[in-house]
Amino acid sequence: MRRVTRCDGVRPGCPLDRPPVQHPTTGLQQLRTVTASRAPPGASPEAARCAAAAPLCRRPHRTAATPPAARHSPPCIDSRPFILVHCLQGSCPAVCRRPEGSTTMASILFLMRYPLDSWDNLKTKFDGQMAAAEALGHEAWHIGWSREGMYLCRGGERSLLRKCPLARLPGYSKTVLYYDLFEALKCALSTRRFDAVYLRYIPVYGNAPAALKLLKQQGGKLIVEHPTYPPEKGRVTSALRKPVFWYTDRVFARLEKLIDQYALIGDPCGETLHGVPAMNIVNGVSVDQLPPHAPCTGPEICLLALASMSYWQGYDRLIRSLAAYQGPERVRILMVGGDGDGSLPAWQQLAKELGVADQVTFTGPLSGDALNEAVARCDIGVGGLGLHRIGQHLSTTLKLREYMARGLPFVYAVEDPSLPEDDRFCLRLPNDESPIDMQELVAFALRSRTLPGQAEEMRAYARAHMSWEGILSQVFARVGIR
Repeated sequence: MRRVTRCDGVRPGCPLDRPPVQHPTTGLQQLRTVTASRAPPGASPEAARCAAAAPLCRRPHRTAATPPAARHSPPCIDSRPFILVHCLQGSCPAVCRRPEGSTTMASILFLMRYPLDSWDNLKTKFDGQMAAAEALGHEAWHIGWSREGMYLCRGGERSLLRKCPLARLPGYSKTVLYYDLFEALKCALSTRRFDAVYLRYIPVYGNAPAALKLLKQQGGKLIVEHPTYPPEKGRVTSALRKPVFWYTDRVFARLEKLIDQYALIGDPCGETLHGVPAMNIVNGVSVDQLPPHAPCTGPEICLLALASMSYWQGYDRLIRSLAAYQGPERVRILMVGGDGDGSLPAWQQLAKELGVADQVTFTGPLSGDALNEAVARCDIGVGGLGLHRIGQHLSTTLKLREYMARGLPFVYAVEDPSLPEDDRFCLRLPNDESPIDMQELVAFALRSRTLPGQAEEMRAYARAHMSWEGILSQVFARVGIR
């Protein structure tokens, strides 16, 4: 197992180097003077100018007097943005590899569709994964996008990689975005070395192989997560989207020789996929990022349906159940999420037709404090009720983990191997088109109100069995990152 470290260049506070000598008026010029003085005897003027152009590490590059076998020993790299230079001898790129046997953890780039200026239901998952990587001691970076362009981000840091002139066009986020994302990856790899890229399976264009080859040339590992395996189970195959999937599959076939590890959420995979090492994982959650839920005391029973509104969520079953309910309790459904495939307006119309429009509230996407406030008003959460419509009878959906991590009791339909057999926490419904008994959901919600310690028990279970830290540590270990 290889551990890695970073060698910072001549910069203030660097533990491995002396601080720069600041010139009274032009500190940068003095910094360049100090840097340029590292050029070894016999270096060409061009190499000396290259050394002066950016702060390099103190570790000396090899000269002509050095034995050939030693000239190309891996140099080191600053963990912050740097300017690519060439070895002072001019014979090998100074894309640094860190020395063996040291103790600092790895730098990992998460690559997925991550909007910076708008909400996406999957951002909770992505933020949880990156928080887990940081908690494991690694640097977790990602590429985010906005209308201004693609940015390399970590925590509060954000640096522009490239502008995206087409980002304001309708449909950009589902088409050209993916081309721009891999162009941005090329830019990121030209300014920083990453020990691994964690790629969520997304549509890819013909520029993806070239971008990922840069990663491999730098010695980085490529991990690919399939959020739904086999991928055909998660596809809505409209006539317009079939060519996209066909093209993506062909490009991914070219990528497989670059992949070091698959992480698959779904059906058992064995140990390989198309000849590439593979492992099954489940969706996880970062418990401490979510506030604990307190039992409600209001006059209404409120059900939370939190998702992108797509037909396979099956929330039309819930609306029909509400319309058929004749019990004494007042019941309200809070539908939180944007439209996925046209189901949102269809369900709004269904609620009107069934006479329950005043009991079903569609909020659109919510995040941050607004989402937390909405959850606090609800008695129970509702998982997907229509996964059978796309052939899924076993799944590890994100929303159930979020409910568990918040301590919000919930109902669900599909089998989930990570859930406890504890009817205080969750209630399973039939995964088919049969009518849902709303009275059963009301009784479950009322019972949950009488269990004040339930939230902490659920959160403890999520920490023990659904933590992203435990899941990702196993994935990273498969590629030698610990």
